[in-house]
Amino acid sequence: MIGVVIGLSIGAALIFWEVLVIFSVWAMLLAFGCALVTGLVFGYMPARAATRLDPVVALGGE
Repeated sequence: MIGVVIGLSIGAALIFWEVLVIFSVWAMLLAFGCALVTGLVFGYMPARAATRLDPVVALGGE
């Protein structure tokens, strides 16, 4: 969400300086969705691997 807000803010600043900017809701949703899926997948994979370990080993490992 922060990235979308920053992007919209930069776009608004560019419009203020009379630079042609076209906002696309589809592109914003696609970028947000990709970031969300990436975060969930790469957060889930290490957590799943850690659940298979002994708690002492999981907390003591790198």
